[in-house]
Amino acid sequence: MAHRSFTDARGRFWEVWEVRPGLALIGAAADQRRREGDRRRAEGVSAWIASGQPERRQRRERRVGVATPLRDGWLAFRSGDERRRLAPVPHDWEHDADAQLAAYCEAAQVVGDASGVEGGGRERSR
Repeated sequence: MAHRSFTDARGRFWEVWEVRPGLALIGAAADQRRREGDRRRAEGVSAWIASGQPERRQRRERRVGVATPLRDGWLAFRSGDERRRLAPVPHDWEHDADAQLAAYCEAAQVVGDASGVEGGGRERSR
């Protein structure tokens, strides 16, 4: 995934990168499932169920829900404590000029700051 940085017209330094939620691994189980495939279709599953053996899975998996507009990914922007998010991801953004990245950033939604407060605890003025 690309990672870029730029300075906007007000002189603020920003970092920007693409986020694709489907690529994130939540625990080692997701990676294991990807390597092994879907065991539910394996012929041996029926025999295992009939055997009455106890469940072997010991860990619980976290699953993260992603809002519909963000399912295909977004651009994440960060400058100091401020974070912004732009969806959908603009085509070929990693090759755009810094001025275009600054325009994307200006259009992006403020989503939080280092305090962890959604929206940064303040209103954003344009």
